[in-house]
Amino acid sequence: MPSSPAIIALNERQRPLAQRLADALNAQLVLEDQPVAAIARLFQAGRALIIIASVGIVVRSIADHLAGKAVDPPVVAVSEDGQFAIPVIGGHHGANRLAETVAAAISSTPVISTASDRAFGIALDEPPAGYRLAAHVDHHNVATALLNSATLKANTELPEFLAESDLVFSETGTIELAVSDQRRSEPLTYHPQTLTLGIGCERGVDAADLIAFVRSEMARQPWAIEAIAAVCSLDLKEDEPAIQALAADLGVPARFFSAAELDAYRAELTTPSKQVFRDVGVYGVSEAAALAGGGSLIVPKIKGARMTMALARSAQPVDVGTLGRPRGELIVLGLGPGDQHWRTHGVDRALQEFDLAVGYGLYLDIAGIAANDPRRRAFPLGQEIDRCRFALEEAAKGQRVRLICSGDPGIYAMAALVLELLEQEPAFQRIAWRIEPGISALQLLSARAGAMIGHDFCAISLSDLLTPSEVIDARVRAAAEGDFVIAFYNPVSKTRTQAFARAKAILLAHRPADCPVFLGRNLGRPDEHVRLLTLADVQVSDIDMLTTVMVGSSQSRTFTNKNGQGFGFTPRGYAKKAAFSPATTQPVDA
Repeated sequence: MPSSPAIIALNERQRPLAQRLADALNAQLVLEDQPVAAIARLFQAGRALIIIASVGIVVRSIADHLAGKAVDPPVVAVSEDGQFAIPVIGGHHGANRLAETVAAAISSTPVISTASDRAFGIALDEPPAGYRLAAHVDHHNVATALLNSATLKANTELPEFLAESDLVFSETGTIELAVSDQRRSEPLTYHPQTLTLGIGCERGVDAADLIAFVRSEMARQPWAIEAIAAVCSLDLKEDEPAIQALAADLGVPARFFSAAELDAYRAELTTPSKQVFRDVGVYGVSEAAALAGGGSLIVPKIKGARMTMALARSAQPVDVGTLGRPRGELIVLGLGPGDQHWRTHGVDRALQEFDLAVGYGLYLDIAGIAANDPRRRAFPLGQEIDRCRFALEEAAKGQRVRLICSGDPGIYAMAALVLELLEQEPAFQRIAWRIEPGISALQLLSARAGAMIGHDFCAISLSDLLTPSEVIDARVRAAAEGDFVIAFYNPVSKTRTQAFARAKAILLAHRPADCPVFLGRNLGRPDEHVRLLTLADVQVSDIDMLTTVMVGSSQSRTFTNKNGQGFGFTPRGYAKKAAFSPATTQPVDA
């Protein structure tokens, strides 16, 4: 279950209850003009949802987007009076637990309809953190037999989650149960995650080879592979793809330690190596990393080709949350030009779980990250370098960071600055990072206008804060001579009004006076306004800081519909193709 579900209210009347839930669960509150569309969009993005609505509305909103029991995110409907929390989808995928969490937060009743959960008081296939169901267990058949009056025979001491359940145990039980960190064959077997796997490897080792090595060696041991709680290694290996792939293959987190932290276990190493110490600052990586989990060494270092492994065991399930640090992650994402309607599914997924959200305060507000959210780090305009450096530094500490931009982060936003800092500081390069693109203002303005960027186009910022005015003018002149459609960003400010006037004068020397110009103000927001003017008529006074300007090429054309609305497009040249005949062209059946 995602740690931060989205809470959707359909109307303002439901907002107080939605806000209570958002505050109690540290979750995102979604209030949109089209909430049903938001439900579908977030569900498709894999977001856990709490929706204040009837079950019928929820079902109709997600019905066309159901993908399967194993992949659909959990969805809980909460009655408008707050009395009931009802899992709608994903009962065995976190929805039952989410409904119980919701109910506890607002003192309501969880309506759990999953037969096995109701009968046993637990979800057999969802043991608590620190335990895993053995791979060989056929949960469905076991649950069916127990529902048909079969009883369990315990071959081990029961942990709390089983002892306090409603499962029926008997000395003559027909289904045997075991709880062990060693391999067992009982039909119902749980493995406490008491093992930490230490890994050392050379740079660039093949991921498939490392996975095969670990699985092969574990098969020789009595210990269950499902009992591994984490893959541990030296922090220099945070960006080693093979280690990340191994952790993903085992379904456990990867955790990393500094050389100083691992060197604290020097006396416990079975085969300390001076050469390894000279190379990485610790006398042995795999054994020390395994021991850093807090247990005792049970499998000393095993050598493979360019890799080593060791295994340590603790008396209780390992608390991974206190173990080393994860590989940090920075996602630079773009919210699009307006409200949540303009986000991609990739951006929605990136906002599901994070430790810190960094950005200009307005962008954090648009992303739905409340001012009192402890994960929020707002920076004022003008502190772009500080903003990006802070995001990278926190990611380097093992945090999951989201650097939030409007529009597309790669277009006059933070992506290029992040890459510049990454290039300068190799320590930052160990974090996992990626750019999640967004819809840009120029794309939306072109779409609102019609199809202005149907042929070659460019974008030019008229701000001289980072680019000298003479360079800007040279670029405008080159774009004018090249006959590009031009999207102007930052066309004016309170103190800078001459840049657009100069650009207009340059363009008029190369384009007709009636060349179409579209002005898009507050694109993607409720007060969006798009105007069509000509190059000769457009004035600096028509533009403000919230306006994007798009100037057509000499080939751009406009037409007006019967409602008097003007549209523009830039033909690509299809009319020149011999086969082009709109009046006679027929669709071709595939």
